[in-house]
Amino acid sequence: MSSVAAILAGGMGATLVSVIGSIILQRMSNKASKMAHAQSAKEVTLREIREEMTGLRSSDEAIQAEIEVLKASNRYLFHEQIARIAREHIARGAPVEYGERKNLLDMHAHYHDELRGNGSLDDLMAQFKKLPAK
Repeated sequence: MSSVAAILAGGMGATLVSVIGSIILQRMSNKASKMAHAQSAKEVTLREIREEMTGLRSSDEAIQAEIEVLKASNRYLFHEQIARIAREHIARGAPVEYGERKNLLDMHAHYHDELRGNGSLDDLMAQFKKLPAK
């Protein structure tokens, strides 16, 4: 009987080791699956962030294009206004009041420096600056 008991005990021990091994493998598989799912979620999040950034870049480029159009429009309007005022004063040849002189010089500086005017008003402004001030 003892040999039968030993065989049974050995079989049960082998079964127990097999069951424990299966439980450990199942837990490891579950943990690996959770880690893979977490990695996949991170990749989805990173992909969404990249897509959002691409959309923002496109939006930023559109905004920059609109800004350039507005700058060009302002540049044109400033050019026309500065030229008209300077020609009027030059035609009169009369002294220019300090406030008017300062405003026109400030407008030209803004046009020339910040709106990147092309210098086409420089000669006209040089003539304007020669007019006497009040």
